[in-house]
Amino acid sequence: MIDPLVSIGLPVRNGADFIRRALDSLLAQDYPNFELIVSDNASSDGTWEIFQEYADRDDRIRLLRYSENQGANENYRRVLHEAQGSYFMWAAADDYWAPGFVSALVKELEEHPESGVTMCAIDVLDEHAKPLYTVRFEGAGNPNNMSRYELYKKMNVWTTYHFYIYGLFRTELLRKAFPLIDPHSWAPDIMFMCQIALATRFRYVDQVLHVRTEWSQVAYERHPDMAPRKIAYKDKGVWWDMLGSMSRMILRSPIIPWYRKFLLPAGFVQYLPGLLSETYLFVPLTEYWKHKMPWRPEERERLWTTYLDATGKFAGIARKNWFRIYDPIYRTYDKYSPTWVRTWAKALKNAIVRIRG
Repeated sequence: MIDPLVSIGLPVRNGADFIRRALDSLLAQDYPNFELIVSDNASSDGTWEIFQEYADRDDRIRLLRYSENQGANENYRRVLHEAQGSYFMWAAADDYWAPGFVSALVKELEEHPESGVTMCAIDVLDEHAKPLYTVRFEGAGNPNNMSRYELYKKMNVWTTYHFYIYGLFRTELLRKAFPLIDPHSWAPDIMFMCQIALATRFRYVDQVLHVRTEWSQVAYERHPDMAPRKIAYKDKGVWWDMLGSMSRMILRSPIIPWYRKFLLPAGFVQYLPGLLSETYLFVPLTEYWKHKMPWRPEERERLWTTYLDATGKFAGIARKNWFRIYDPIYRTYDKYSPTWVRTWAKALKNAIVRIRG
């Protein structure tokens, strides 16, 4: 049996401090058939020279380079576009992998053709290599036993399930999903994984084969030139922006069956606290409180904080009761909707045949 080709995409900008460690661990994979596609996004710290050094001695490496900074999204898109393998994974320049990472994940997807992505357990370190925590998906949280609806809910609350973006995917699935990413919104990677969660099954390998670096600063703060963002976390309107980006992605997605798109509102309820804090239920009154009252500034701020706390508590209660009432309905719909659709389609086909006959 021929081992399917795996494409590893390594997009990077100014990663000289960590890139040797990443390259060494990727090239040490015990899987026999893979290509490493490296895209350098106009690095200025010697990263490109390191890539050339490695490419000269290993023909599995393909080098790509931008002369000007194109942003992270374009760099990620390019390595995916250039992939020739049946399977694909993105590799972060500051991470590293055990030698059996690719082999274990390919084996899992080969044994489960109904699944589109798989991931292993992960050790997470800080930027100084100090251990922070280990991510395992066990018991009821094991994706092997979870429905698409359950995974979609998990993705929406920013849990560690979003680490699946660095798992192994079926290449064609990614190519169909990637164009819908809005690179200028907040947390586009999490919204992207929400799309994947509604589209396919996830698999999990319970071995620590990936070591992830978690920085004290988020990426766009460490690299302010990585991509223009129309909105940042804590900006007014960030939750509404996320809601709009999520809706557009799910509704337009070519990889999510139409009947599963009805699960979209289940994600919105996770945003209720943020949405209500930005909605200002009584806009004239709150603006009056905040800007016009002839009281001490600290008193106006106290009233404003009280209002935000109250909306947050209300949202929490609403979210809890929403799930208590509607969660069983969504679970049932997610479980049986494929059967219902097949039944309806068969009945419609038979009706058309009778009409024509």
